[in-house]
Amino acid sequence: MTKRPIRLGEMLVQMGRVTADEVERALAHQQAHGGYMGDALVALGILSREELWWGLANQHDIPFVHLRPENIDHALASRVSAAWAAEHRILPVLWDEGRVTVVMPDLGGVERLDEVRLLTGATEVVPALTSPESIAELIEAVHGPAEGVGLAAFLAEALERGATAFGVSARPGRATGWYRAGDVVCRALAPEWRDALGGLVSPAAPPAGETAWSAVARVGGDVRTLECHALVSGEATEWAAVSGARLAADAARVEADAALVRRAREARRAGGVAARVVCPPGAHRAAEALLALLPALLLGDGARAIHLSDRAGAAPPGTLVVSTDGSVGAAAAGLEPFVPDAVTVGVEALAADDLMALRRVAPFVAVLERHDAAPAAEFDCVARLRLDEGGPAWMLE
Repeated sequence: MTKRPIRLGEMLVQMGRVTADEVERALAHQQAHGGYMGDALVALGILSREELWWGLANQHDIPFVHLRPENIDHALASRVSAAWAAEHRILPVLWDEGRVTVVMPDLGGVERLDEVRLLTGATEVVPALTSPESIAELIEAVHGPAEGVGLAAFLAEALERGATAFGVSARPGRATGWYRAGDVVCRALAPEWRDALGGLVSPAAPPAGETAWSAVARVGGDVRTLECHALVSGEATEWAAVSGARLAADAARVEADAALVRRAREARRAGGVAARVVCPPGAHRAAEALLALLPALLLGDGARAIHLSDRAGAAPPGTLVVSTDGSVGAAAAGLEPFVPDAVTVGVEALAADDLMALRRVAPFVAVLERHDAAPAAEFDCVARLRLDEGGPAWMLE
């Protein structure tokens, strides 16, 4: 396979399919949401998903095909297991005197060509692109209906492709995951999707009596805010989320200036440090999610931290969150026996007595107040969160 030294956007401009301004829009979308250039073009409605596959195939000088199950070599295709084919979304489909053609829905499959050669006994393996729907249909024709992809893998695929929205349609005996990245892509989900959702999104279910709510998702290392919606009728459920700000790949990839790191790590020797956290206007949900990750960034992955909050879904799943139930001081008193390294707090407002109670719990305390009035409590320093195209970063003022 010969890869041409031309970028996808440049090639599409040369062919007259997109304009230079549309490429710039796609680049800005890619920087804000991650993923690939082609997925950004689809998400913005500049290209259809079929045009993207055709463009990628043309860029890398490989064919784009759409095969029917009756047109492939089933004996050859069955040389790879159902689990392997479903996990990697790759299937060998044609044999020509030792030369095997495999189909895949994206170029990531080229890393598996050596495995295909060993599994099939081929002397040469040639890749071809096809649609996700086509590869799913071919795998089912060869191996039977799939048990369904895990929800974590499905959401990771959606976010990697720059999905603007995703969700689950569940009916008795089946569940379908979907995401919108220009076109809508659907996958059959494993039966455990509901339990998995609770470990990925916080809160996964709406507060009582509501059908729309804000949440935070943690899929692999990707942390995002979400606007969630749900409809439930008997045993049928529709769950959907609109993807919001991308907060961090992981705590280690969020930047923090050296002065803030030093201040946090000297907190125990200094008798404790309480930091007031400030963020850009309207970014409190993103700031609170990143705030819960701050101790690992400043103190190391082994830091023992607890997050206090007066609202549900304030921190990524996997974070130990304690509800203040309206009283920060009472919640802080209940934490003293655990001697954590750090406590992070997200509240509407904090009283001076509440901060004194927090100082007795941990040597490093960081507090985000969501109102705009001057703080009632006296802090040792101010940590400012910066959110821009360069990524999130914490700075000491």
